[in-house]
Amino acid sequence: MHRCAVVLALLLIHNSVGIADDGKKPVVAGLLSAETDKRRARLRNLPPIHLLVAVVPSGGPVDRVESTRIEGIVHAQLKSAGVPCVNGDSMPPALSPRLFISVSPEHEVVVELGEVALLKRDPNVEVRCTTWKPGFPDVLQVSQSSSYQSKIQAAVNLFIIDYLAAKAG
Repeated sequence: MHRCAVVLALLLIHNSVGIADDGKKPVVAGLLSAETDKRRARLRNLPPIHLLVAVVPSGGPVDRVESTRIEGIVHAQLKSAGVPCVNGDSMPPALSPRLFISVSPEHEVVVELGEVALLKRDPNVEVRCTTWKPGFPDVLQVSQSSSYQSKIQAAVNLFIIDYLAAKAG
């Protein structure tokens, strides 16, 4: 089902933007670039990030040992790339951004940055929103990785690329 949706999306993009001058490749660079720019803009002026990792084995609760191991690897990966982050052991301030990493029993991986936002019409109302997640076609690259550890690494690498590009821009 997922592959059908991806193929359909590619066909819709192809048909809506036409064919390149060479008649072989779809012209999607402009659409993808605009989406990448939007995704990166949401990462500007980001305070230090808190990591939250949850690895859920088949038929059981969160595996704390594996979650802590993955959190340590990701923390080191972010720090070495120059992304300010705080280990999940410390209590994060209420409005600090959180990089959520979850692994389902089927080894589906979700990596996204969440923040608390205040409603413009009523600043007393706080809502959690996703401010970053891998975009298309990056999500295909992540899903094609073999193990959940390599899926996490691929998604975090995409986050680092977007974060550093936002910081430079």
